[in-house]
Amino acid sequence: MDRLALLLVVLVAAALRLAFLDRAPLFIRPDSVPYFQAGYELAYGLGPDLQLHRAAGYPLFLAGTIRLLGEDLRSIAIAQHVLGVLTAALAYLLGREVFGRLAGLGAGLLVALSAPLLIHEHSLMAETYFTFLLLLAFLLLARGLRRGPVGAHRRASLHVLGAGLVLGLAFQTRPVGLVVLPALWVGLLVQPGGWRRRLGQIGLLSVGFLGLAGPLFALNQTRAGEAGPALGTFLYDRVARHDTPPALPRASSPAPTTDPRQVAARRTLIKLVERKASRKIVDRDLRQKLGLSEAEANRAMREVALEVIWYQPEWYLRRTLENVGGILLGEVEPLQFHATSRDRRDVRDAWLAQPRIAHLLEPTTDDQRRELPAAEALARVFQPAQHRVLLGVAIALGLAWCLARSAYRLSLALALAALALVVAGAALVGDVPRYRYPADPLLAVLAGGGVGTTLALGGARLGRLWRGRAALALPRAMRYT
Repeated sequence: MDRLALLLVVLVAAALRLAFLDRAPLFIRPDSVPYFQAGYELAYGLGPDLQLHRAAGYPLFLAGTIRLLGEDLRSIAIAQHVLGVLTAALAYLLGREVFGRLAGLGAGLLVALSAPLLIHEHSLMAETYFTFLLLLAFLLLARGLRRGPVGAHRRASLHVLGAGLVLGLAFQTRPVGLVVLPALWVGLLVQPGGWRRRLGQIGLLSVGFLGLAGPLFALNQTRAGEAGPALGTFLYDRVARHDTPPALPRASSPAPTTDPRQVAARRTLIKLVERKASRKIVDRDLRQKLGLSEAEANRAMREVALEVIWYQPEWYLRRTLENVGGILLGEVEPLQFHATSRDRRDVRDAWLAQPRIAHLLEPTTDDQRRELPAAEALARVFQPAQHRVLLGVAIALGLAWCLARSAYRLSLALALAALALVVAGAALVGDVPRYRYPADPLLAVLAGGGVGTTLALGGARLGRLWRGRAALALPRAMRYT
């Protein structure tokens, strides 16, 4: 039965993606260019210089895809759609581990049919690879907990350690993965068993995570003078592009630093924030005109953004809560926006400015434009935002079962991880819907668990009542025989 359910999920996911694959070119956004350039240079051993706020995990995935399937951009779409099918399968397996087979089937189908996940698999962005790694880490952890206490069974220890390693790789893909680690700690702390067992699990998970995440911390320590990835670019986007603060400091006001280069950068940045200038213009003005290094430019952006936030914390907190609500509620993902991004002038100019990869960008063909309505129809099969009420009720049921029964306690970590990803995106950048999509499979597992467990337990209870009534009716019938 398990194999049939898993096969159904895989077939549904694969059929949708095969129908979608050739009806649109790979979607490209401005952030896609440095990702692909780094992956291309890694594939051919050219020694890429990654930007400070870009981790190496996704470029490594692109490099492997280029080496295996070729440098045609269609190969990236194929590889990411394969990851999408595997993610749907992982959602089934995780749902089955945490809640049961019926819950797994519901979670797998929700992920298989999700339009936002389908569209972003067709985009040259890191979300798909990051989401796959996130689900794999949770599945390894769930299987490690199922197999027995850490230390008593070698395989259990390896699963928990493997979960930490995969989560570290997810962090190397998108540094926001760091916020998932505390969620897993909480999930382990509420598991049944003694403190020694639970602390051992947390220790193994953390060792695995640091084994792959530690090098990125060390790299940023040497490059930026800080322990984590650069936050300046994200916070700049928050106060300049995604949220409008009620007030800004004047460029001529006293600066909180005496470093003349940082004073000049602050003055320039305040003017750029007023203009809501793009990151490209910021990079030009800070690095080319003022001669700042990448780390110095990031520090300047971070300090100005924090100065804006510090003097109006009520605005920042209120807007962050509103952003969290907006991201969780979601919106219908428009295929047209992604389909036309490839032909935008700024995207094409940024891509063609890189001579090593310029030959790979081809304009959208007439056949692909004719197929766009069919692609849009496929993307309308299941838009989660159109069913947010039903999904919200299902997720609430999943959390209720988590609190009611100790067997489902790992689902608390799913909920905390999903919330942490959303809050981090809302706090650092703003109301950007795609920051919820890596959390969608986790929410799908909760929704599947809520509905599946309710139906399974309700059906079992009805079965017991029916058998009890039948047993009572049998002696009565025997009186007349």
